[in-house]
Amino acid sequence: VRLKELGMAVILIARARPKGALEGLAPRTVEALKSLGFGRAAALSAGATIRQVRWNGLHSDANSEALVERARFDAALLTCVAEAGVTLIKGSTLRMVRQESGWRIDARGERGDAHVIHARMIVEARGRRALPRRLSRLNGPATFSLARWYEGAEIGESFTAIASHKDGWSWLASLGDGRVCIQALTALDKKRATSRDYLTALHGSIVGVGGKHFRDALGERLSPSGALLVRDARVSLSREPASQYIIRVGDAAASVDPLSGHGIFQAISSGLAAVPTLNTILSRPSQAKLAIDFYASRVMRRFHHQVLAGQEFYGEEKQWAASPFWRERREWLRPDKTEEIQALSLRRKAVVEDGFVVEREVLVTPDHVDGVLLLEGVPMADLWREMKTGRARLPKAQLAEKFGVTPRQIGAALHWLRKQSGKD
Repeated sequence: VRLKELGMAVILIARARPKGALEGLAPRTVEALKSLGFGRAAALSAGATIRQVRWNGLHSDANSEALVERARFDAALLTCVAEAGVTLIKGSTLRMVRQESGWRIDARGERGDAHVIHARMIVEARGRRALPRRLSRLNGPATFSLARWYEGAEIGESFTAIASHKDGWSWLASLGDGRVCIQALTALDKKRATSRDYLTALHGSIVGVGGKHFRDALGERLSPSGALLVRDARVSLSREPASQYIIRVGDAAASVDPLSGHGIFQAISSGLAAVPTLNTILSRPSQAKLAIDFYASRVMRRFHHQVLAGQEFYGEEKQWAASPFWRERREWLRPDKTEEIQALSLRRKAVVEDGFVVEREVLVTPDHVDGVLLLEGVPMADLWREMKTGRARLPKAQLAEKFGVTPRQIGAALHWLRKQSGKD
C-alpha cells in the first residue's frame, strides 16, 4: 500500500491460508494496524485479554494480548490491500527468474489461470516457505509449532495462557466459545518430524502437561477437533535481507521466537523500513548501497535484540535448566552486542528523509544508537551544538525563531536533549 502511494505499480501475489490457529497480537500491533489503515483486520481482534503465565513454577498475569483467528485475519488484510488499489492476484508463485531488465514471475491463480509478470523488484514476504536452500541464513535450534483445536472448554470468556514444561512450552487460547487452540512448541529430530501419527500423539501428551495448570478454566472434557497444524518455528536471520533486486520482509528477513509475541509487529516494522529502501534503489541507483546497508542493519539489530530478550526469558526457567530444549535455546547464540554509546555525539548515518534513504548528521545517544535526526521538527545535531556552546540558554522564543519552529516544539526538544545528557 505504501509503495502504491509513492506512485509505483504494485502487484501482490498471495492467498489467504485456508485454515489456521488463533494468534495473539500485542497491543502495539493492533494500534499499528489501525494507524496504517488496516482497521478492518484490527477489528477482528477480541480486545485485550490478560495472559496467564506459568513459568519457573510461578504464576503471573502482567501482560495482555488480542486474539485473532489467523485465517480470517489474513483474508481481511488482503481485502484492505485490494481496497487500497493494489493489484491482487489470489494464487501462488510458481517460479521467479532473474532477467537482464528485472524479474519474470510465473504465477497461478486460485482458479488455475496463468499469470506472467515482469517486475523490476521483488518484495519477498512469504516467510519461511519461500526460503531456498542455497540462501545463507543464521538458524537457531530446530523448533516446531504443533497446534490443534479442542472443544469442550468450560471457560466463557477470552483466555490466553503460557505454560512451560520439560521439553518445551505451550500456549493456550480461547475466544470463550467452548473451543480452545493449544499450540505446543518443542524440538523434534528430522526423522520423527515427518510422522503425523507421532506428532499427533506428542501434541496430546504435551497438552496434558501444559494444560494441567489451567484445568479450572478449561475443564476436564476437552476433546480434539480437526487436524494437527505443524509449522517450522525456529529463529532465523537472512544474511542478505536486501539487494538491488530483492527485499525480504517479515519472516523471510528475520523470524523471531514465538515466545516474544512480536512476530507480526516485526513484520510490519520491516515492511515499513523496506519502503524507503526500495524507493531509493529504484529512483536513486547511486545511493543503492547506502539504502541496502540501512535496511540490513535495522533487520539485524532488531533480530539480535529479540534473540537476547528471548534467551533471557528462557534463562528464567530454572526447573529444567539441564533439559536439552531449554539449554540450547538459552545458549545457541551470543550475538555481538550492539555498539555501546557512552556519551552523546554527532555522526553521519543513514536516515529516512522525504521517502528516501540519505546520509545525514545525527545525534547519537546511548538509547538511540541509530541516531536522531529530528525531534519535534528540530534538527537535533544543530540543537546539540547550541547546548554545547551554551547558546541553548537563550529564550525559547529566540531559539524557536532561529530553528523555524514554535516555542512549544523547541521546549520539548530541549527537555528531551537535557534528559538524554543527564542535565534534566
